[in-house]
Amino acid sequence: MGNVESLMRITWSIYWKHILSTILVGVVWTIISGLFISLIGSLLRLSEEASILIRMATQLVAVFAASFFTLNYFLAESIGKNIRGKRLELVSDVPGETSDAH
Repeated sequence: MGNVESLMRITWSIYWKHILSTILVGVVWTIISGLFISLIGSLLRLSEEASILIRMATQLVAVFAASFFTLNYFLAESIGKNIRGKRLELVSDVPGETSDAH
């Protein structure tokens, strides 16, 4: 078990990548989905309120999904790598179980 300083280094390294990637994916998805939903809404003659509600729900789901997948990606990438002299590892307490991480 590491101390707080070593844990903060690893956490910060993963956190800033996760946040920036989530923001980028969120912005890109908002633009793409907004255009697509507006186009479909105009073809189906949806009211402005319905279109806004659909866009907001789609963006909420997209941001949650982007957050989950970017965090999962950066955690998986960080396992086994040296980050400022420390390494994140997965350890199994079950006898005989092996880890297939890096």
